[in-house]
Amino acid sequence: MCPEPENPAPAPPHESPDGIVDFLVSLYALKRIKRRGWEQHSIADGESVAEHSYFVALLSLLLADIFEPALDRRKLLTMALIHDVVEIDTGDITPLDNIDSQTKYNNETTAAHSLFSQLPGLQKYAALWDSFESEDCPEAEFAKNVDKLEMALQALVYERTDNCTLETFFKSARKGITKKTLKDLLDIVEQKRAK
Repeated sequence: MCPEPENPAPAPPHESPDGIVDFLVSLYALKRIKRRGWEQHSIADGESVAEHSYFVALLSLLLADIFEPALDRRKLLTMALIHDVVEIDTGDITPLDNIDSQTKYNNETTAAHSLFSQLPGLQKYAALWDSFESEDCPEAEFAKNVDKLEMALQALVYERTDNCTLETFFKSARKGITKKTLKDLLDIVEQKRAK
């Protein structure tokens, strides 16, 4: 069951401002962690995890307005923004890393629950991360689909700028996108590859 995001509450008075700052600074690692799939395919200046997460959130917002206006935007954007935050601990694991999907899921779940238990009031984000992974509500399903569409759009950009072929990313997107409206957009993205 997809949890409801709670209204933000101020940190309890016993929480150390120093601890809060340390936690916030740790999130900045996402700006330095490169998406390894692009590196593994010789993209010289590939995006960071933070850049990817920003675009998943931006595309989720815009595409939900077009195709899914009834979705809860706060829940959708929260999932989009935090979906890869676990990579602070796990790194960006790709299919070429030969780590089975259950081990990857277990490692990422442990990382999500550890990360979001560091400060009071953040545990709700672990529940939303779990929901995104299991696609157990419309917002999670949509965000997960947009995650794949964003990858395909980024692959299109890299094919154009780096003069390369990134077919494996389009295959992965085709496999992961289940929403018809987003599949239709993926078809157009793929048509633009030939131009």
